[in-house]
Amino acid sequence: MVIVLFLMLILLLVGCSGITDLLIKIDPIVEDVSSNFLGAIIPIYSYPTQGNPEYQNLESVYVSKRVYVVLNPNNGPGSSVDTNYENLINRLKFRNYKLIGYVYTTYGSRNIGDVTNDINMWYSFYSNIDGIFVDEASDSSNRIPFYQVIYDYVKSKDSSDVVVLNPGVVPHSGYFGISDIIIVAEINQRVFLDSWSSQGSEGEKSAILIYNVEDKDRVINKAISEGVGYVYITDEETNSWFRISRYLRDIVK
Repeated sequence: MVIVLFLMLILLLVGCSGITDLLIKIDPIVEDVSSNFLGAIIPIYSYPTQGNPEYQNLESVYVSKRVYVVLNPNNGPGSSVDTNYENLINRLKFRNYKLIGYVYTTYGSRNIGDVTNDINMWYSFYSNIDGIFVDEASDSSNRIPFYQVIYDYVKSKDSSDVVVLNPGVVPHSGYFGISDIIIVAEINQRVFLDSWSSQGSEGEKSAILIYNVEDKDRVINKAISEGVGYVYITDEETNSWFRISRYLRDIVK
């Protein structure tokens, strides 16, 4: 008995650092990488029929970040209220998502009256949306006045609502003053990892949409190193945005 106690004492005095090392290897602290960015912009363009598994995936998660879901009934708000979208908005808001309505601008060449009309219809049909997603946005400095009108128009509806521009690239710096969030990359994993840079963007206002993702950890780690504010990655092969990412929980929790 004395020998056993003596051996135990030797282990405690001499080998404690080795024991500590062993415990660390067995039970490491895993960092929640998603805590390094603010949230996500999630475009989802499939129709929200009852039982649609894509929307069920969204509804299965209560989000803890700023997660904006882009709604697109018919390349915009459609011509009338759609009760399926109306119900969807209420269900997703219950899960702490924010909902933004899709409008397109044809890179600044669409008639501005048609754009503001779409914005009007969004707020008329779905008064509890949280802002507007402006697709096909220009990145050129000569179209900044066009997008200034859109920004001011949305803010006149509700100053707290967001304006998200999607040029899909880092635009002229002037755009960061007339938007709340800008999609600075809408590209596949290979291009993102091989050559993309956030140079010229403003971190907390910048968002990326990366598709055909197979190595989520490398993509997320690069997004963090580039200082991106909003990150959405998907295994969907193209940027059609008809499916919800299988990485959803890694992004929004």
